[in-house]
Amino acid sequence: MIEKTASFVSTSGVQMEIVLKTKQANNPQFDFLKYDHYLNPYYRHLIIMIKSGKYRPNFDNNSNSTNQNKKSNKNGND
Repeated sequence: MIEKTASFVSTSGVQMEIVLKTKQANNPQFDFLKYDHYLNPYYRHLIIMIKSGKYRPNFDNNSNSTNQNKKSNKNGND
């Protein structure tokens, strides 16, 4: 959640972070957006790293198929 949000904000701009804070104010999964939350420094660091190009988040949408491939390889069904 934090990585996806940091990636989104780093490409969309700080204004989108303000919108997210407002819309998700009552959602505890987005508490890291609050400055006094213990994960906020990590979130800020991710934004800096993504913007600088030192970090590229990899969002794997096919995690189910990857897990199935790993299972078949373990069983010897290549």
